[in-house]
Amino acid sequence: MNQTPLKYVIMFTALVAITIYFIMKNAPTFQFQSVRNDFMDWHFANNPTSATWIGIHDYDGELPDISGKGRKKERAHLEKVKTDLEKIDPAGLNEDDRIDRQILLDMIESSFFNMEELKSFSWNPLEYMWGLGYAYESLLAYDFAPVEERAENLSRRFIATSEYLAQAQENLVEFPKPHLETAINQAKGLAGMFDSSVPEMAEQLKDDYRKNFEHNAGLAKQAIEEFISFLERQQGNESFRDFRIGRELYNKKLYHSLKEGVTAPEVMERAEAHLRVVQNEMFELAAPLYAEWFGRKPCLDTHEDKLKIVAMHHHLIGIPDTGSDRLTVIDAGDVLRTVLDSNVNLVLCGHKHRPWIWDFNTLSIANAGTVSSERVRGFFENSYNIVNVESGTFRVDLKIVGGKRMQLRDIVKNYTQTTEN
Repeated sequence: MNQTPLKYVIMFTALVAITIYFIMKNAPTFQFQSVRNDFMDWHFANNPTSATWIGIHDYDGELPDISGKGRKKERAHLEKVKTDLEKIDPAGLNEDDRIDRQILLDMIESSFFNMEELKSFSWNPLEYMWGLGYAYESLLAYDFAPVEERAENLSRRFIATSEYLAQAQENLVEFPKPHLETAINQAKGLAGMFDSSVPEMAEQLKDDYRKNFEHNAGLAKQAIEEFISFLERQQGNESFRDFRIGRELYNKKLYHSLKEGVTAPEVMERAEAHLRVVQNEMFELAAPLYAEWFGRKPCLDTHEDKLKIVAMHHHLIGIPDTGSDRLTVIDAGDVLRTVLDSNVNLVLCGHKHRPWIWDFNTLSIANAGTVSSERVRGFFENSYNIVNVESGTFRVDLKIVGGKRMQLRDIVKNYTQTTEN
């Protein structure tokens, strides 16, 4: 009876042991790569416009499912992927895979935030205009394939446009006014593509193919025009959603947008610290040049004890005797809060042609009149303001063109309501 030599038995056993060790050691890598690859396949199928933009052309004829049912399916799939990723021990992965694993988890958490907290799908019509515009442009503007192939896929997206915008209408339940007005303008611009870029592509197609393409383009244009009508009807609403999402949501949105694991206050703290470093470096570089050019040493005192003055055209708050205030800066409240938080001393405004000055603790807001316009309000002379700054203090004077000069505060002090004739 022949027997296998012992050395071969030992070699075979060692080989099996090494193979098992290798498999066990690399099991997390194999698991992660499988989860990652499956996720990316699903992600691009679920986001066909993104796929087209980065060069994956398996879904060029599709638009994403943006319906409530589609979001539920997406939510369930992301939950499963998250569970699979969390089962994988990152300690068993190489550095690149550990980073990729964390990127995927961050993507999923960001998606959950958008679905469950921000919910911009329910109030931001711009998202749908951007999505549709990119879906068209990626096939119209880039010659990555023959025109016939791109036109066929674009034609399929034209056909899908009606359902896409119907889903958008179902999603949208409230509107911030700026978003609504901008979306209407963008939708009209998108409809304009059917009179310019789309015909240019159609001219490159053969007769029967061209007729079918133009027919489907007409369906898409009609769907967009119906969506414009839908948006325009919302302009008659008595109330609009506040376009500000609030500090709490903003901080979370910034956190997910940066994907750096830092909060908004931490970003501000780092920015202010870096600003001081850069300012010091600028001083160090500029000081010798200043001495060389001007023949004296520069004053390198800090700006902490200096006046802070901000100038802008529009006014931040309503001004007496100027009529209705329909043209106030949209984010005037946020700007006002920012200048107060930044310890600004003086804000210089114009626009309403009404000289005035307001005081908010240490902040003053000075509005100017007009030098030459006949549209004067409240103060019926052409005028301009003169700002005197000295020893850390300021005074704002009003100067009548060709006339006398007086302190602006005196005008406010002696104010009595007037009526323009």
